[in-house]
Amino acid sequence: MKLGKLAESEEALLALLAMQLPITVAYKLSVFSRQISEHLTVYHELRNKLLEKYGTLVGHYRYEMDDENAKAFSEELEKIEEQDVEAQVPRVSFDDLGNIKISPKTLALLDWLITG
Repeated sequence: MKLGKLAESEEALLALLAMQLPITVAYKLSVFSRQISEHLTVYHELRNKLLEKYGTLVGHYRYEMDDENAKAFSEELEKIEEQDVEAQVPRVSFDDLGNIKISPKTLALLDWLITG
């Protein structure tokens, strides 16, 4: 699995983990979350370093970049996001999830995890 895909869906995965899930699904997702946690921490650290390198801090956690720096930032971040993450992705079906309510946005971001 690509690190960029994990980073993109991190909030959705955290939202799913916060829901009341059947115990077997909660266990699978908790184990998976621990497997990827360190990868996501490193991703955020490196992304922040790139923001500091190419951007100018203009507010609380808000950076601005000129076009040239924005392009360089995107190119370097893409190299990070293309890294493969070794983790056993659990397969979770709609039936496994039981009667939880999940937003379409969260579902779309977790299409690699939740099967029909």
